[in-house]
Amino acid sequence: MAAPEANIVTVDLRTQVPVGWTLTGLSEPKFDGVNFYRAVIDTQSTLTWHSDRSEFIQIDYQTYSDVERINTLLLVDGHRVSERKFAAGRFEIPESTGFFVPPGRHTLAIRYTCSKNACKAPIRQYWTSLRIHEDSKTAWQQQVGVYAQRWSLDAPNSPLTIKGVGGLQFDGINYVRPIIDKEISFSWNARKPLNTSIYVAANQDFRVTTVLGGQEVSVKEGSSKQWIKSEASLTHAGLQSVTFRIECLDNPKTTNCAYLYFPQVTVLTFPSTHWTDRVVSLCIVMLMIVMFWYWLYPHRQKVFP
Repeated sequence: MAAPEANIVTVDLRTQVPVGWTLTGLSEPKFDGVNFYRAVIDTQSTLTWHSDRSEFIQIDYQTYSDVERINTLLLVDGHRVSERKFAAGRFEIPESTGFFVPPGRHTLAIRYTCSKNACKAPIRQYWTSLRIHEDSKTAWQQQVGVYAQRWSLDAPNSPLTIKGVGGLQFDGINYVRPIIDKEISFSWNARKPLNTSIYVAANQDFRVTTVLGGQEVSVKEGSSKQWIKSEASLTHAGLQSVTFRIECLDNPKTTNCAYLYFPQVTVLTFPSTHWTDRVVSLCIVMLMIVMFWYWLYPHRQKVFP
């Protein structure tokens, strides 16, 4: 779903800290002659803040070491959000991930290790920025019929899960996830799922194959100018997951050409009204009426001879 309109604040964490936030574990801003950065001065860096409203927060960062590969683990309020490996002696594409937080006090921490041990060589953190998006209206469930709800993955406290994609991001209009594997596994825990769908966009020609219960149910192709909506009916299957295979056709060896939008599943929230259920219910009611009348009839003869 598209995110509701709201204020978006972008902060360059290399040189600034948001008002009311506390930063530890990183040095004061430094300049290498080309770019600003902060030196890592502890085994982890921490941002602490208090929010009066629900927010979506996206963080981008890049770490660099001349001689050691750096492993980073990002946690929010103690819960793992993402992890990344940065090669030694090379500037790599920054890590980008996002998360929702409710009102209250929160902590974002990035832990740094090198080969599962503490890093010995100096570490620099470049291209660190925050995007803070006030988002108090996005809900993971939406009523779409008398007894039907649409559940969204891209909302606070969503019960849906997904594998094969990168961190959640906000492009200024919609929430989006980069596709990093050749297969996406999208799952839910719903008693009566009806259908599921996703949208896929890419920077080249691509193909999306939908797989339900090990069987291919649809194949669609798109391009850099044409998005694909891939959907599947779950009415008869009653499955709790679906797999989407993503193929980058310009370069089949790549797995990062595409982006995922609007992953959702529609579920039935009312007990089934199948005709057999109605017949059984009607029989039970009729039996209760007959038993009640059988009990009442002798008493009526005594009172009114």
